[in-house]
Amino acid sequence: MMFTKVIGVALVTGSAVVVGRETGYAFTEAGAVTVVFVDIDSEGTKTSAEKSKKLAANSKHQYFAVQVDVADADSEPLTTQGRHGDERSLGRGFIVHIASAFTYIATPGMMAYVASKNAMMGIVKVAVLDNAKREIRINARCPIWELTSLLKRGLH
Repeated sequence: MMFTKVIGVALVTGSAVVVGRETGYAFTEAGAVTVVFVDIDSEGTKTSAEKSKKLAANSKHQYFAVQVDVADADSEPLTTQGRHGDERSLGRGFIVHIASAFTYIATPGMMAYVASKNAMMGIVKVAVLDNAKREIRINARCPIWELTSLLKRGLH
């Protein structure tokens, strides 16, 4: 991913593994003031976020690592409103959700995963419309066959 210059805040989900991590780094290298690395894997997220400091093109760069488990009801307020409510003005920014090729294809034995990826794409589409007036761009990246722990389990 290549940007000319990024001004604002980038929030990247799935940032403990390859595609999400590299997306966060691309925003960092493009000059984002703040990059928020989000994933269920707290150690991987922390490692990704800390490495971003070395790549920062912006001297005011800030990074945050946020561990979120959407299956945990206690994480729900964090993922929907954060600390400052849902109307806090951060200026413009970016949100990148790391989805999956399973958003578009189905695979036997992976019903819950495929369903969750389709649901997430619906959420992304609504979030795009809801945040356009705030100049917050939202995208989903849908990598195929990244050898994650989930795919390894599915192959065996």
